[in-house]
Amino acid sequence: CIHTLRKQGNQFSQVLSIALSPDTNIDNQILVCGTNSQHHAKLNAPRNWDLQEGKQARFFEWSHKGEINCVVISPDGQRMISAGSDGYIAVWDFGTGKLLKKFKAHSYSVYTVVINPDGQSFASAGADDI
Repeated sequence: CIHTLRKQGNQFSQVLSIALSPDTNIDNQILVCGTNSQHHAKLNAPRNWDLQEGKQARFFEWSHKGEINCVVISPDGQRMISAGSDGYIAVWDFGTGKLLKKFKAHSYSVYTVVINPDGQSFASAGADDI
């Protein structure tokens, strides 16, 4: 099954990262994306998409101050991590979209994050180091 999610107006200009929820039932899968909005900084928040409807399902409550370079979902589907060009990493409750923790992880842009298979730890790489 292939889905194409279309840009809706000027909501975002580029999708920089995507991740799928780990649910094995495609009817329940959610796609999350990280974007670079050239039009409005508030739109630099992760977004959930309902794949069955092909529509945006949720905005997350906090925005990065720049591009979201990476989004990853924990193996159990309970948490999501976003990493941005602002040097911040944010940990989210994936079910509710609530921000659980944010911290300045790097002096410059965070490029990527990986979550340990047990879901208890993660590592990041950025412009300044790992």
